[in-house]
Amino acid sequence: TLSINTVNSGATVNVQSGGIVSGLTTVASAGVLSATSTYLYSGTVTNYGAVYGGTLSGSAQLIASGSGANSLTSGVSIESGGRLYLGSGATGSANLVNGGTLEIASGATPSSNRFGSGTGGTIIIDSGTVWSNNNSAAYNVTSGNTLVIRSGGTVSGTVIAAGGTTVISSGGVLAGTQTVSSGGTLVLNGTAGTGAVLLSGDGANLVISGTSMPTNTISGWSPADTIDLASIPAASVTSVTTTSTGFSFYTAGGKYSL
Repeated sequence: TLSINTVNSGATVNVQSGGIVSGLTTVASAGVLSATSTYLYSGTVTNYGAVYGGTLSGSAQLIASGSGANSLTSGVSIESGGRLYLGSGATGSANLVNGGTLEIASGATPSSNRFGSGTGGTIIIDSGTVWSNNNSAAYNVTSGNTLVIRSGGTVSGTVIAAGGTTVISSGGVLAGTQTVSSGGTLVLNGTAGTGAVLLSGDGANLVISGTSMPTNTISGWSPADTIDLASIPAASVTSVTTTSTGFSFYTAGGKYSL
């Protein structure tokens, strides 16, 4: 176990497999903390320089708040209880979410971050930030994992695989087409940008949270898919009408249309 206060500018600390860095640690600008993937963080590390590798778990967190060309957090495995925060000015590359939480803030530069082989992980996209699958299945929202788009954040052209969930909060933006695979779930609160929702394959799930119905186009519907109006009690529905382009629910409290 190594307790470090500061990795100073120009200094490099290499941690080998099985090692632990504990306590409150700061990596200064142009400082380097390098580790194998089986090295463990314990406590909180604030990175203004470069951090390579290592594993976040338990209550450990890594806060990247650097600025400039030397600010990089790369190859970190974020396991259950661990948290990696990429703040403004920070660059995050090839970090894997294996049960923990990755939050990407406005002003960060993310590249090739994704869900790993674990489950129970969460990626949070803050206002001013865009999440895309870069046309690669490796960046899908995979089984047992959740992508959260906060108000002002954007999700662009992604795919929710079976067992995966994307939550677009009120004020979140959907760009391009969000594909919901069989067994996947999209939670949508109100209208999200101008993007479309494609229910792909039988058994896709769309949940409308809140009572403000989205105007986004929903396509690919099959009888095995589910659209859940989660905030409208079924007992309150008095009638339903359908047209070639949508349907409406009538209740004592008003009309709700998709």
